[in-house]
Amino acid sequence: MKEWNDFIIKHFPSLQPNLIVYLKISAESALERVLSGKRKEESSLTIHTLNEINKCYENWIGSNRTNLDNQWSYKTDCPVVEIDATYSGEIILKQFEKIIEETFKH
Repeated sequence: MKEWNDFIIKHFPSLQPNLIVYLKISAESALERVLSGKRKEESSLTIHTLNEINKCYENWIGSNRTNLDNQWSYKTDCPVVEIDATYSGEIILKQFEKIIEETFKH
């Protein structure tokens, strides 16, 4: 993750983000959702794999943030905001809209 991010920033500096929204969900909840979707190609996904994916995201996001009221300072001065993605899509969307409004109000 970090290597990909560093590559994008180095080679495409105009693509640096204004905001990163981290939809955080436990491996257990993610697996439950994936399996409820009944996609054949996702049926072999394991809790171990999802835990490893979560660790990668936490390492990538975590190495670039300082915890301040659930908002972080990204190394490119881009705020990182965490949303608890265990809620329904409707609640997540409301949280996201509130974050966008607060982040980009002029």
